[in-house]
Amino acid sequence: MRDWTLRAGDPLAMRFAADVRLTAIDYADDQSWEIDFGGADEPAFSVSTRYGGRAGLVRIVPMWEFEGHAIYEASAFNEQPVLQHFAPNFARIPARPFPALALIFELWVMDSHAVGGRLTMRNDSAA
Repeated sequence: MRDWTLRAGDPLAMRFAADVRLTAIDYADDQSWEIDFGGADEPAFSVSTRYGGRAGLVRIVPMWEFEGHAIYEASAFNEQPVLQHFAPNFARIPARPFPALALIFELWVMDSHAVGGRLTMRNDSAA
């Protein structure tokens, strides 16, 4: 895959859905998912859907607690999320919530009704 460096200020339309080349699609109920990079007082990144118009908004926001503080807003991240790799049903986003923690978030839309994600974290501190 090609390496990209797409950030919050770049022109992005990060909508992901099942890839018809890899799985059967339920055209009557095909759910798409969107990754949002937020502003300073918003979640650094989130994954959301409207379930084809059946829900107002369903949002998954990754959050960490460090030294008694919740870290999820973009202004609190040490390094902002970047869209690095993508395909119609896949996205890879590295970030650094705080200096000692490197994060890679991967989104995978498996089929019309299933989405999965993986958070891979690396602790760079001695603690």
